[in-house]
Amino acid sequence: LECKTDILDYNHQFEEHILASKQNIDKEAKIEREMLLDRGDDHNLKAFKMRRRNLTLVESLRRTTQLMQQEIEQSAYLAKVLDESSRTLKTTFNEYQGFSSV
Repeated sequence: LECKTDILDYNHQFEEHILASKQNIDKEAKIEREMLLDRGDDHNLKAFKMRRRNLTLVESLRRTTQLMQQEIEQSAYLAKVLDESSRTLKTTFNEYQGFSSV
């Protein structure tokens, strides 16, 4: 039960991070649009820096998402192994009690 709760917590955190990432991407896109509309002398430099920053941000978010997904998968696997081990121990204990009563 505790492992299932942990997995649900990880899933919830993962969803929160994905939402925050999407909001950051949307915010950066809005800033970029606003900067592109600002036709100052250094417009091309600003646009280049914004694109580079956006690409860096997107790649960082992609890596973070991938790492979080790996952690969730590992947690799910460990919960499954723990559940199987618990069932095996319970079965072994019950068999041992059966032998003790004989």
